[in-house]
Amino acid sequence: MTETPNLTGQAKIWPLSWIRSLRHNPIILKELRGRMRSWRALFNVALYVGLLSIFATLTYAISVPRTDYYNSYYSYSYYNNDYERLGSNIFSAIIGVQLLLIVLLAPGFTSGVISGEKERQTYEILLLTLLQPAEIVFGKLLSTLAYLFLLIIAALPVESIVFLVGGVGADQLIIGLIVPLVTTLTLGTLGVMWSSLLRTSGRASRATYISMVVLVLGLPALAIPLSLLSYGFRGGSDSGDLMLYWASAFNPGVAVISTNELLISHNSRTTEHNIFYYLDNGYIYPMPWLVFLVAALVLSTIFTLLAIRFVKPLKTDGDLKFRGKKKPAK
Repeated sequence: MTETPNLTGQAKIWPLSWIRSLRHNPIILKELRGRMRSWRALFNVALYVGLLSIFATLTYAISVPRTDYYNSYYSYSYYNNDYERLGSNIFSAIIGVQLLLIVLLAPGFTSGVISGEKERQTYEILLLTLLQPAEIVFGKLLSTLAYLFLLIIAALPVESIVFLVGGVGADQLIIGLIVPLVTTLTLGTLGVMWSSLLRTSGRASRATYISMVVLVLGLPALAIPLSLLSYGFRGGSDSGDLMLYWASAFNPGVAVISTNELLISHNSRTTEHNIFYYLDNGYIYPMPWLVFLVAALVLSTIFTLLAIRFVKPLKTDGDLKFRGKKKPAK
C-alpha cells in the first residue's frame, strides 16, 4: 500500500511556523530585552512624545479661533473661519512633524544593526550559528522596528487632540497611523540593507541618509519636469494629478496631506471620495496614501531581499550534516 504523504508537517512550514519561529528568534529576544530594559528607551519615548505634544499644543493654541472683543467677531490666525479645514490642517501638521522625527530616527536606529557586529568583530561568530540569513536579517530588523513602532503608537493620544476641534474622522486617524508605520518599515529595511552591505556603521548611516533623501525628496521633485514634458507645458488637472501621484508615491508627508485635502475638498470636479478612491471628472483615482502604501511595500520587499542576499553565512560540513544534507563527495 502506498503511504499517504504527511501534509501536516508541510503545513507547518509556511507561514505559521515562520511566524512562530520569530517568537523564539534569539536575536529578537536579546535585542528587545537589552533595549527595553535600559533607561534610554524610556527617555527616548518620553522625549519623542514630549516634543510632539509641545508642537501639537502650540499649533492648537495658534490655530483655534480667538474672539475680537472690539469688533465682536471670531477671527482665525490663518484658516478663514473653516472649522473642518482647521482640524484637518492641525492634524496634517502633527503628522508632518511625526514623519520628520521618524525620518531622522529610523535610519540611525537600523543602519548599524549588522555593520555594528562587523565593527565589534562578532559578525563571523553570528554567521557560525545555526541561524539562516533571513533569520538574522529579520531578527535585527524586527527588534529595531518594534521599538520604533512603540514610539508611533505612543503618539496616538497626541494626535487625538484634533478631535477637540473637529473635522477629522477615525478614518483619517487610521491613515495617520498606517503611513508612519509603513514609512518606518521602508526606512528600516533601507538601513538594514546598507548595514549588511557595508562594513562600518558610519558608512552605512551616510548611505542610508543619502538614499532616504533621494527617495523622499529627489524622486518626487522629478514630477514637475516630467509632468511638463508629458503634457507639453500646458499644465491643467492632468499635470497636477501626475505630480500628485509621483510625489505621494515616495513622500509620506505629501501622501497624508494630499489625502486630507481630498477628503475635505468641496471641488466641483471631485464628485465622490472616500479613504480609498475619489472621482475626478468621471475618472477613478486611488487616494495618495494608497499609492504611497503600494510603493513603500514594494521598496521594503526589495530592500529586505537585498539585505538577505548580502548576508552570506559560513557553510561547514557539520552544519550540512545537522540540516540533514548529505556530505559532499570528495
